[in-house]
Amino acid sequence: MKTILIGHNRDKKTRTIMRSDTGKFAYEVNPDFHRFPDFINPAAAIPHGCCDRAGNVLVMTRDKSHPIVKLDSKGNYIEDFGKGLFSFTHSIYVTSQDTLLCPDCDYHVVRELTMEGDLIRDLGNFGVPSDSGFEPDIWRRMQREGHGIPSDIGFVPSWAFHEGIKSIKRMAPPFNKPTCAKMNSKGEIFVADGYGNVAVHKFSSDGKLLKTWGGKGNEPGKFFIPHSLEVDKYDRVWVADREGNAVHVFDDDGNLLAYITGGCCQPSDICSDQEYIYVGERGGNITIFNMDMDIVGTLGFYNCSVITHMMSMTPEGDLLIFPSNSNPDHKVIKLTRIE
Repeated sequence: MKTILIGHNRDKKTRTIMRSDTGKFAYEVNPDFHRFPDFINPAAAIPHGCCDRAGNVLVMTRDKSHPIVKLDSKGNYIEDFGKGLFSFTHSIYVTSQDTLLCPDCDYHVVRELTMEGDLIRDLGNFGVPSDSGFEPDIWRRMQREGHGIPSDIGFVPSWAFHEGIKSIKRMAPPFNKPTCAKMNSKGEIFVADGYGNVAVHKFSSDGKLLKTWGGKGNEPGKFFIPHSLEVDKYDRVWVADREGNAVHVFDDDGNLLAYITGGCCQPSDICSDQEYIYVGERGGNITIFNMDMDIVGTLGFYNCSVITHMMSMTPEGDLLIFPSNSNPDHKVIKLTRIE
């Protein structure tokens, strides 16, 4: 009898290359970039992460005891901080002032922290959701009223989530489960208010609300779930409307400049550098635009491994993909640019 051992570590030896349809972009895939110590809950979701000026990666987790984990550029653990500050984390962003913007869906605020993890201020009313009509547990009421909702829907979180999203009636002030916050070149802050609202909010650098736009709908300028946003080098605001399967591009005063649709597979997050805008899709694709808003490349395919919940870039131009619960086996995927 011949016994053949394949080897348990073969995935560590395999080199996987993703190349765009245009041939302009190519990346080597590292499916397991991060190395956490044992005391961080391995089952905790990792919704997002970003890089600081030194190239360290700040990973946002849903381990409440270790919500922000700092890794070096190789994925090795340095430290963690933020214990006691968060309930349900969603994203993290390093501002030009070297502070952190961290939306918390349960607390209905965007928390601004120092790079050491000290709380500077909150945007929004802590613990108080704005009135968008959102009923997160509407399925329970629908059950009681005899609408044919299965009794076990609570054990299928995606069903319950989407029933809640459909209950939103109107655009509301800040915030009802905000999901993403970023800053433009003027120090103004833009927030995607995405899980319990259908709005983008613009704040002055000192935290004053300047404008709110959006509204419920599946058409240009309206949102289903404004899941995240990016502010490019021209201060244009790109909004990923995940369940609307569209990307909306606005100027910094909320005027619609472009609407990207048709073939989008749940665009979930957007990042950019000085040349390109990268749209990560929950369906497994990455679509790359130039600064003229033309498509210059696409990566991946439907339901491939780079399913994106959120994403970010390293100073070297590599991509970090955070699938969250959509790919629990590979929570931080690094795409290293090789061409």
